Amino acid sequence: MIAYLDALKPESRRIIAWLIVVMTIGLFALPVLASGSGLVQSRSELRALEHSVDQLSLRVDEQALAVSNWYQEHGQNPEDVVAYGDPELARLQFENHVDQFGLALVDAGASLSRLPNIIVVSHDGGVVELQATIEFSGMMSEVMAALLEPEFSRLRVGQFVINTLPDNQGGRVRGSVQLQQFYIMEGDEDA
Repeated sequence: MIAYLDALKPESRRIIAWLIVVMTIGLFALPVLASGSGLVQSRSELRALEHSVDQLSLRVDEQALAVSNWYQEHGQNPEDVVAYGDPELARLQFENHVDQFGLALVDAGASLSRLPNIIVVSHDGGVVELQATIEFSGMMSEVMAALLEPEFSRLRVGQFVINTLPDNQGGRVRGSVQLQQFYIMEGDEDA
């Protein structure tokens, strides 16, 4: 190879030397340039993905606000909304409402025939319903006073039964009220 290069004119040898240098640089520079263009393309794809995530987050926030507004328009407070998705919180909150309502009946002068027990009823789509029936007796005005207290306006009444006593001793009644609350199970397990 050296004998071949010695046979060439000096100008040809310089051209071949420069070609070897340029090709060597090209072999090292080409992968760097290729990865650089891939980096630019990756950054533009990243910006597009960030924009998509921002748009999706905005839509999720709008939906959450719409749901929150709907619950507020229909008399639900934020604690109720949270309880719809948390079975333990829903049961504790419901037990608290039932206890408060029973105490309000007693405070109004009625008496409870038996302590309420809470039952769980599963529905399609992962919806679970808590029910409690409170049996009572007392004056009709006492019972209605407890039912009309503003703090119980959010309670869902499933059934309300009033019976007058046979001798109707001054408006005494016996009855029951069934209170309900719904919550959502994640998936269909336990539902």
